[in-house]
Amino acid sequence: MMKTVTLYRGCMQVLVSLMLAACLCSCLPKLLPGVAPTLVRLNPAMPGNMSDGQSKQQITVAIPQLAQDIDNDRITVILKGREVRQLSGARWSTGLGGVMNDSIVKALESTQAFAGVGGEVDGLVSQRRLNSEISLFALEYASETDSPKARFSAVFRLLDARQAKIVATRQVDVSVPAAGTDTTALVNALEQALEKGLAEMSAWVVANRHAK
Repeated sequence: MMKTVTLYRGCMQVLVSLMLAACLCSCLPKLLPGVAPTLVRLNPAMPGNMSDGQSKQQITVAIPQLAQDIDNDRITVILKGREVRQLSGARWSTGLGGVMNDSIVKALESTQAFAGVGGEVDGLVSQRRLNSEISLFALEYASETDSPKARFSAVFRLLDARQAKIVATRQVDVSVPAAGTDTTALVNALEQALEKGLAEMSAWVVANRHAK
């Protein structure tokens, strides 16, 4: 009889633990079985005109170097500062490296501070070259039940292309709290973080385009 009671109590403890775990509301979106992930296309707002009418140069944007965790078409989630996951309900419509390269080129073009802006494949002969190392573009969760924030972190280096010399370096690190926990709100937060990062990077490049 005693063994039966002990077994019953043990089963009840396991059952209660499972029920409590099921009741926890995770803020991480879940993908329903049989439903394909939504393909997401980033369309960040560009910084806009920053030209001061001075002599213009041409600049080449090197292909960004991405950290391994984000160098793919998945939307990265960082849980508790160390667990790397992917958002199950959506993914980028193309690899993130190409998205970042296009975004940086368009951002600098929008400043109208350069006679020409191009990528490495464009064969542009330029006085300036912009290198970038993007270490983080992800959703950060303190826990599965907390609202996340989107974060963009990168190091930019401006080079004198003719002398192969670094003339300026900038660390950009911005975060934007998500307005909700659904996929649309999460993607919007990521897009806003990228917008802020591009604006900060562009203003810095324009201010240092004549640096020696």
